[in-house]
Amino acid sequence: MNPYAKQGPTYGAPGQLYYPAPDNSLWAVSEKKNLWHMGNGVGLAILGMLAVSALIGLGLGFFGAMFGFYDRSGRFVGPDLAEQLVTLISYIPMLVVPFVIYAKAKKIRLSDVAVLSRPKKGLMASGLFVGLGCCVLGNILVMLLSLVMSMLGITILSPEMAVPTTLGGQAVYLLAVGILPAFIEEFVFRGIVMQPLRRYGDGFAVVMSAIVFGLVHGNLVQIPFAMVVGLIIGFFVVRSNSLWVGIVIHMVNNTVSVVLTLLLTQTSEAMGNLVVLAYYGVLVLLAIVFLAVLIDRQRWVFRKNPVPSSLSLGRRICAFLLNPGMILAFLAMVYMTSFYVAF
Repeated sequence: MNPYAKQGPTYGAPGQLYYPAPDNSLWAVSEKKNLWHMGNGVGLAILGMLAVSALIGLGLGFFGAMFGFYDRSGRFVGPDLAEQLVTLISYIPMLVVPFVIYAKAKKIRLSDVAVLSRPKKGLMASGLFVGLGCCVLGNILVMLLSLVMSMLGITILSPEMAVPTTLGGQAVYLLAVGILPAFIEEFVFRGIVMQPLRRYGDGFAVVMSAIVFGLVHGNLVQIPFAMVVGLIIGFFVVRSNSLWVGIVIHMVNNTVSVVLTLLLTQTSEAMGNLVVLAYYGVLVLLAIVFLAVLIDRQRWVFRKNPVPSSLSLGRRICAFLLNPGMILAFLAMVYMTSFYVAF
């Protein structure tokens, strides 16, 4: 029997009821300790992701050089289909393995965080178009940041990914960049990372998972975009009680970006800019329309749920972010980001 049942249940992760914590210092210390360990574990998972990536890179470099897929400068010189397959095969263990280990260490059941129930009525379409509109805002934010940086004499870059020219390579490119990340990254960041944090408040869980999502991208072009997208996806996943909304937003955004990239390589720069501008305009218009529908017909979506935690917001933030794992992960990502900044 839950000792706090008399206080009444509050909103928690899908399928779970959480009870407001009693207002006493011993419970607060226990909550803070648990949240500290969660943040430390997530930070160590980020470092594990970098370690797995380095190991995969060393292995691919060794065997790639042996079979003649890399030249002396380390550039891939094999078929573009092989290059895309290498990228795809490398990506899955790099992201999944460290965070699954974190989940197992924290006794987080993967079936609990893989919330694949049917979304609440009306939130799939609204979430999709409002989410895509926010993706446009994220791109605008990146462009403004790039402009400000360039005025200061700083150029921010992002990792270059070769655009394949063969049909097979393009198909794998679409899978590796457009489709697969939507499932894997939503499972990791809005599942493994975000769902357990909802014990400390939905808003807190959404923001912290968005910070982690941005952090792992490791460059100033993708970090702000990923944080904006992480916020809106997290919001709709929480409100819809389903990862499916996040998966669809993520997949449509990435897939359209891949298709546009492939198409724009065949057109002039002026035509490409016109197509992108028209696409952004349509998305913003649709986002405004569906946001208005949400406000008019489903205003409950914007209501604030009670926070089932005795910790203040500041103490929750400090516990999750100020621990050795997260601090080391932040420093490691700053180091990674430095490779994509030119003065």
